[in-house]
Amino acid sequence: MQVIKWRESYETGIKSMDKQHHDLIELINDLFVSIRGKEQNPDAEKILERCFEYADKHLQEEERLLMEHGYPELQEQLDSHNEFKKKISDLKREFSSKPEVLLSESYTYLRKWWIDHIVGIDKKYGEFLQTKGVE
Repeated sequence: MQVIKWRESYETGIKSMDKQHHDLIELINDLFVSIRGKEQNPDAEKILERCFEYADKHLQEEERLLMEHGYPELQEQLDSHNEFKKKISDLKREFSSKPEVLLSESYTYLRKWWIDHIVGIDKKYGEFLQTKGVE
């Protein structure tokens, strides 16, 4: 496992969304740093919770923006977001029984999902919103 390095290829062209994506990647990297040592950082659980909260806030803002501009592939976005929210809910529920395993699993899931989501799905809405004059 390694930290995520922000790349230009992650940019959607929508400044507010790109900033939130960048901030979330930084939180995911903070989580990585907190769990990679031999001893678990006592703040790891708090960092994970901040990741979940920030992601939820971001997804709500993203959905609002896409609805506001009539994004034609909104349902694909909503389905992807709902899948993410369900997985996060499952991870939170299981966390109390095996936190050390779930921290690593959560990091791996967050890392993969966000990169795949940003590069795969969010790039599409970036192009669409730019045609609507959104920066």
